[in-house]
Amino acid sequence: MDAGSGVMAYVVHAGSSSPLNSSLNLNNSLADGDLSGPNLEDYTLYHVDMFIASYYLWLVLAFGLPGNVASIFTILSMPTVSSSKAHVAILAVADMLAIILKITYLLISEHSIHVTGPGCAVIMFSQQFFTCYVNWVVVAMTAERCLAVCFPLRVGRMYTRRKALLVLACFLLMTSAEYFFFFWAWEEKHEEGYGFWCQMKEEYQPFVRNIFYWLDGFYSALLPCGFILIGNILIIINIKRARKAQRHLTNTFDQSTRKGRDQRQITIMLVLVSIVFLVLNIPNAVLYFLKPYWVYEENSYEQVKFRFTSHLVHVLSDSNHAVNFYLYFLSMSSFRRRFLDAIRCRGRRRQASSSLYRTSQTYVHSAPHGEGAYKLNKTHSCHSLKSCSNSNNNKLIHSTSGDATHASLMSSSQL
Repeated sequence: MDAGSGVMAYVVHAGSSSPLNSSLNLNNSLADGDLSGPNLEDYTLYHVDMFIASYYLWLVLAFGLPGNVASIFTILSMPTVSSSKAHVAILAVADMLAIILKITYLLISEHSIHVTGPGCAVIMFSQQFFTCYVNWVVVAMTAERCLAVCFPLRVGRMYTRRKALLVLACFLLMTSAEYFFFFWAWEEKHEEGYGFWCQMKEEYQPFVRNIFYWLDGFYSALLPCGFILIGNILIIINIKRARKAQRHLTNTFDQSTRKGRDQRQITIMLVLVSIVFLVLNIPNAVLYFLKPYWVYEENSYEQVKFRFTSHLVHVLSDSNHAVNFYLYFLSMSSFRRRFLDAIRCRGRRRQASSSLYRTSQTYVHSAPHGEGAYKLNKTHSCHSLKSCSNSNNNKLIHSTSGDATHASLMSSSQL
């Protein structure tokens, strides 16, 4: 199963099993004719279902492929890649591959293309793996943001980029282990007049129907949604506590820094991505566990409702592979600015001018009225031995006029 659709499931209805490879095997039934008896065509909902099944994946491809490519392109154009940015890049790659594999399997099924037994195994494993893996990448993103909000001063040591990649590698191995038996459990079937199709071997069907179905639902849907929900609740609670504490502080330096603003934007982006993930995937997760108890008669209107409901929730969950770039673009001004600079080839020029501004920036703060002195507060370190030595020659000239004290800072050498 897939909380984002595309995972094989065997559903028991009135003592018989019906193989449903999410939205894709449902599409197989369009040409197969197993579920589309003559009575089904009398229902308007049936034709609506056929239209959705035939075209929605192409719409997901149209929006998802350029969006994920743009996300990867934007992250690679950034001068540094933090753990948060690494999550975004890996999520974009996994989403893009999941969409491509779904479309590939759809074309193979519709045209009955001969791919051999090992080809079926590779396609089914890869499709299921990437569809499930994206859920755990979102879990890792949520965990990283939760640590950043709950432990802002220690998160840099607690969750480095290296540790983030290690966590993602562990999720990769876990997800691969779940579907690894696909490599010898799938085979290709052929029938004259119909063509070729991929099918689970009969000896594995009882195991998949009675055991793997529930394990897969727990691992690919229930656990990710639960972790993401709990993580976002903790994030929101800690943000509220932090804002309440800041009201009692006179100085909130961190909120005025560029780093502080970036962290807030990343947190808002992650919460938005997580909420959209839950909205799009929870219906599929709920239906996954209700399918075995949805009983209907063949060629009945109840069967049409089942098919339509299944396709509808798969439309939602598959859409999750296509929307993340647009969420980043809308919620993060820094991501939006970096993307626009990258496509206009202005990244290097902006980076150079920004670096020049930072290295030359100093601040001069005056002492309280009446003290007759000024303090030089340099927020950045010296950039050369010459500039450091020249700074020692700074002189303060004091003069008073009436009851006001004036000062001017003169330097023996300037940049």
